Amino acid sequence: MEKMLFSIIVPVYNSAPYLEECVESLLRQTFSEFEILLIENGSTDNSPELCDIYERKYPCIKTFHIPNGGLSDARNYGVDKASGEYLVFVDSDDFVTFDMLENFQASIQEYPDVQVITSNGKYLTYKEKMYPAQYPETLKMLNGQKGISWVTNFLSKNTDDWNAPGKCFQSLFWKENNFSFKVGRLSEDFQLIYKVLLEAECMTIVDTFYYYRQARPDSIITKGTPKLVLDTLLNLEEWDEYLKSTPALSLYQKELFYNRFGKLYCTSVLSLLYSFPVHDRKALMADAKQYLYFLSISKNSFVQIANRINNIFGFNILCYILHKLRIISKKSTRLKWTIKGSPLKLT
Repeated sequence: MEKMLFSIIVPVYNSAPYLEECVESLLRQTFSEFEILLIENGSTDNSPELCDIYERKYPCIKTFHIPNGGLSDARNYGVDKASGEYLVFVDSDDFVTFDMLENFQASIQEYPDVQVITSNGKYLTYKEKMYPAQYPETLKMLNGQKGISWVTNFLSKNTDDWNAPGKCFQSLFWKENNFSFKVGRLSEDFQLIYKVLLEAECMTIVDTFYYYRQARPDSIITKGTPKLVLDTLLNLEEWDEYLKSTPALSLYQKELFYNRFGKLYCTSVLSLLYSFPVHDRKALMADAKQYLYFLSISKNSFVQIANRINNIFGFNILCYILHKLRIISKKSTRLKWTIKGSPLKLT
């Protein structure tokens, strides 16, 4: 098997409208030592046919058809099939700048022991405008340092970074630590990526952009489902256990995590509960109520206000208020998904 520097793992599920733009952005990379693994997992649109066309047309593309086991299963399968020294995760509805791999390769040359390379991101927003989700400039000063320094820095700046896409991971580092995405779990990035970063002995950031299609109207994360609520609660519980059993983290560092988790509990759990029918809502509320300690332990100002509302007016009123705030927020930041035509012809 030919050894590649980069293996780009692209899980594909019902993403035909976006797939061409994604793959084209990878094929046009200015650095050529890479393979693209399209992990098609049980799509019901014409994504399987598109993947086969790409494989026939481009030697660097390999297509694998597997039963639908979710995003995590597809990513794990891609890791097993990858031959590259570095793993790059790209979602099939996203796209990247043409110099992404070139910038990753330059970082590897400068820091031969680098285990995680990350890039800045941009999100496609209302009226097709882009807005940056850039790291604090101070992170560039941490190039070559341990991941724990990175995590502390961007959590202290109230910056999130638990996405697998847009990052490059040393394959040996990934496999020696037995990292894998939890199969069947939603918000699987949140469950894993921070732990990967905390284990890294050397991280860098590069000046390239990964373009996220955030909050697609047809996505599970946008719609919100009972499973999303339950999986988020499970992720929070596992993270709570992890923090309590990890002496390498200082009290301050753990406090930063709990600040973020308290807000996530509000925005990704409590705000969704009034979206569901009454018979589902009652059971979910009972489950969510067991994690109220995330409100009291967090020092985030938003979460502290939520905690006071809960103490004064009760849990149901808090959930109702957060639900209304979620509706207002969705209306004010509604995204418009218009996919521009690509010059790449599939024949």
